[in-house]
Amino acid sequence: MFVVFFATAGAHLNVPLLREMWPIALALCFGRAFFTWIASRISSRIAGDSPAVRTWGFSSLVSQAGLALGVAGVISRTFPSIGEGFAAIAIAAVAINEMVGPVLFKFALDRSGESNPEEEMRPSLPG
Repeated sequence: MFVVFFATAGAHLNVPLLREMWPIALALCFGRAFFTWIASRISSRIAGDSPAVRTWGFSSLVSQAGLALGVAGVISRTFPSIGEGFAAIAIAAVAINEMVGPVLFKFALDRSGESNPEEEMRPSLPG
């Protein structure tokens, strides 16, 4: 599903423009992850969540995709003068978040004790 999703989004991507704009996309990804982390820490403290949720709750919120790519397409068509650059930045940011987000979430699940990697490796036997 991701292959079709990103192939469709990347089909209209201007690669030379993306080469110029990747630092902006990277800065936006780090900024979004940072503010997500801050908001998660504050809200989990107010809610009285467990220490594991306070520490790792933000990790499930890093991945993003569908809505951001849809908005990028609409802006690209609506504002032709800035639309192509905006779409390139948005697609790059989504790609970065989709590569980092799931890995970060799995890491958080392991660190918080919510997953058991050894149990996943064992085959399940009929009972």
